[in-house]
Amino acid sequence: MDKDKDREKIDRDERERGVKEQAKAGKEERDKFERDAKEQAAREKAERDKFERDAKEQAAREKAERERADKERERAERERLARDKAERERLEREAKEHAAREKAERERLERAKEQARKEEAIARKKAERERAERERLLKHQAYVGTPTAANTAPLLPLPQCVENVVPSEVSDLIFGTFLCALLVGAVGFFKGRKLRKQQNRAMHRSLSCPALVELKSTRAVKACADMLAAFDERSDGRRSKPAPYVPSMPRVAESAGENSNAWSPRSVGKSTVIAVLEGFAASNNVLLSVVEGKPTAREALVAATPLVVWDAVDEQRGSLKEYVARHLKQLTHELASKKEQEALVSRLLVLCNKSDLQPCPIPELRSLDGVNFV
Repeated sequence: MDKDKDREKIDRDERERGVKEQAKAGKEERDKFERDAKEQAAREKAERDKFERDAKEQAAREKAERERADKERERAERERLARDKAERERLEREAKEHAAREKAERERLERAKEQARKEEAIARKKAERERAERERLLKHQAYVGTPTAANTAPLLPLPQCVENVVPSEVSDLIFGTFLCALLVGAVGFFKGRKLRKQQNRAMHRSLSCPALVELKSTRAVKACADMLAAFDERSDGRRSKPAPYVPSMPRVAESAGENSNAWSPRSVGKSTVIAVLEGFAASNNVLLSVVEGKPTAREALVAATPLVVWDAVDEQRGSLKEYVARHLKQLTHELASKKEQEALVSRLLVLCNKSDLQPCPIPELRSLDGVNFV
């Protein structure tokens, strides 16, 4: 009994010790799990803080970059505006200087004309004095030559510097030369004034073009102004006659992929042409008769313009030359006189379809030149 009790006590002690060890192990496991969880939370918090810090730094860098770019753009815009303002001021200053030079030139020419008028008046007065002096001298010589006057008449004082008297022909020649020079100068002045006005107008027209102003080149502006001035000088100022009104054919409603490939129906081109012609004739009150296929000779003879539609895609019909030759051969069998045949050929119209396989059959059209089908 004592052994059994001791064994039970030992077993109970071992079980209690096992339970305690298991509880201790569970507590250590829980402590480890809580410690790992705290470390994981600390790491996640550190990563979040780092991410937020990086995001803030990135946002700050982007903001600084945007501000720097905005400042650069504003600075470039200010510099461009300053350059444009300086260029406009320089051009305006040049225009003012040009106007001042023109005004000075006009004043100089007016002073020259006034001086010329004064010199002309002085020359006229001098010529009148010289003419009066010559007349007085001639009268004196005529009076001294008489017998009585030689003894009784007192001697009149001789005119001074008689040898310097200019003849009237020479003075008239000088006056005419001066007048011609004055007229030539006036014509040149008015022509130059007109040319300067054209140049100023051309300069203002050139400055009104923003593309030339943005070039920042005075040579381009002056070249454009010279071109406009030369054009105004050659132009007679009259407008050209308005172009006559030409009616346009109505637009045909076609699908987007109708002519995208060469496998479309062969009748599309012919039906489209017929529909366009009928619609155009109906809108312009024109009597139009369309025959699909080969018309008879009488219908072709009565019609003002027979129409033959040739499909370039259809290889069974052969070339355009062969197709027209067969068509005319059939018509010649139905016509009686040679005159009617020649009239038919002279009024024949050939319309070629365009296709993807042969978009522009120029060689086929050239094969019809110089061929007598009759």
